[in-house]
Order: sequence, then C-alpha cells, then structure tokens
Amino acid sequence: MSGKDQTVRETEVMNFINKEKQDAVVTSVRLDHTDKLFDDTLKVECYSPVWKTFHYTAYFKDIHRGDILTFSRKEIKPGKFEYQLIENKTVKQIRQNGIDKILSGFNAEERQYLMLVAEKIRLDALTKTK
Repeated sequence: MSGKDQTVRETEVMNFINKEKQDAVVTSVRLDHTDKLFDDTLKVECYSPVWKTFHYTAYFKDIHRGDILTFSRKEIKPGKFEYQLIENKTVKQIRQNGIDKILSGFNAEERQYLMLVAEKIRLDALTKTK
C-alpha cells in the first residue's frame, strides 16, 4: 500500500472514530422491574467498535438482541457518559422490507404517491375528529 493510500485510510478511520453518532449492536436485553415509574423497563447492553460495551435504559419494548442501534453520547462527568438512542436501524430495515413486499405491485414513483395520499387522508381524518 502506498503512503497516500495509507494516509487516506487513516483519515477515514479517524473520521469514523470521531463521528458524533455511532452504531452499536445489542448484545443483551433484560426486563428491569425495579423502576417504579415505568413498567417493564429494558436494560440494554450494547457493543460499539468505538465505544466498546455500554448500557442503556429503554422505556419501550422495540429493542431485541442483535438489533443495530444508532446512539449519540455526551460526557456528564469525566469518563461517565449518557447515551441517547437516535434510531433502531434493524426495525427501520424490517419496516422498509415489509413496505417493499406490500407495495411490490407499484413502481417507486407510485409508491411515493400512494404514501403521500394515504398520509393526507390520515391527517384529514384527524382534523375532522377534533
């Protein structure tokens, strides 16, 4: 590998490491019944190649072992971080795969139009009920 190629790779690696948002894989999920305010809080253990193993508390049940989640984090005191879930990429992909199967008889332009019309109908119905 030439020096130029190595420099480019080092830059890509450092850019990846310094990204504000990182992906992590869910390695463990367990129910936590100790939280009195929320029933069935989830204690989620995640692994990120950059941030290594960390824990996240979730107040909903749409997280499963093996999911790929996108997080941001902020340091709340030296060496102590607070994580914020941005997106569950696995659920997003499952949803998209389902939509693709359901709307397989339509081309991309028709799918977009169908989704827009359906959303307009839904919003119109909501405004009529208020």
